[in-house]
Amino acid sequence: MALPLRQQQVLGPLSVFWLILIISSSVSQFLAMKDSMDNQRAFLNEVGKKFGHKEGDLSAWYLRRAKDVTEMGGLMMRYKNSLYRMLSTVYPEYDWLPWKFQHAPLKSLEDVTVMRRMLKEMEAELKINNRLG
Repeated sequence: MALPLRQQQVLGPLSVFWLILIISSSVSQFLAMKDSMDNQRAFLNEVGKKFGHKEGDLSAWYLRRAKDVTEMGGLMMRYKNSLYRMLSTVYPEYDWLPWKFQHAPLKSLEDVTVMRRMLKEMEAELKINNRLG
């Protein structure tokens, strides 16, 4: 049922747009817009299930792109479209390794501590134990 022209003018096109957006949003997107960290975690847990992640397996997020998550709801905008920033904020108890993401945050690649840790991980993974010098 369309609003009478007079009511449409009072609401304005932008207000009508937001009204439609709010009404048509799914529950998970609504939860993601809330400030509560619990709601953000619940939203990401739900998104993870949709991606087929096993419950509690946060390492599966390394396989995702920011675009994948953005398409599931608006939470990424809050974290400047950084999957690493979002996940490390929502799941601070997990030891996130920035270089394992498809798009590593540039600032992390400038951090000497992060680079040393990455090289140690690579040494262990590649079984390199001889150091020159």
